[in-house]
Amino acid sequence: MAIKKRKIVETAYAELALAGHVFDLDGETSRLALDKLDGMMGQWIAEGVDVGYQFPVDALDSDADDDSGLSFASFQAAYMSLAVVLAASHGKQLSTDTRAAASAGYNALRRQAAMPKGPYLPASFPMGAGNLRRGYVFTPAPDTSYVTIDPITGQQVTVE
Repeated sequence: MAIKKRKIVETAYAELALAGHVFDLDGETSRLALDKLDGMMGQWIAEGVDVGYQFPVDALDSDADDDSGLSFASFQAAYMSLAVVLAASHGKQLSTDTRAAASAGYNALRRQAAMPKGPYLPASFPMGAGNLRRGYVFTPAPDTSYVTIDPITGQQVTVE
């Protein structure tokens, strides 16, 4: 099930306690929230946090029923952060829990983005145990002999 952009906006307004029977999301309010969502996701990408958000082709053509491209792991960070952005425009004071959850979610996404992903090999790439020829070693065998000086003759003697 894909997460729609409308779901992110509605959940952010629910976090602000402005959803349901008390506050109706009209077209203009939803449009402004979508613009703020697009801007916030653009800022995240500029900061190196790419969550797979699907931007509209035209900046003025964002549709609430489009798939957002977000995974379920990044959904909470997205709607909590959008609630923080929307709170100022509605004159709402956020709870410390909401601010802490938004910050923790964003920091988790930043940590995830900081870890480099391993190389993915194509399915056609041959996998095996490597070179297993008998007696072949990649590095030369260590030299176990050592040189000493004979105390009687004073000559160097190699001991195997």
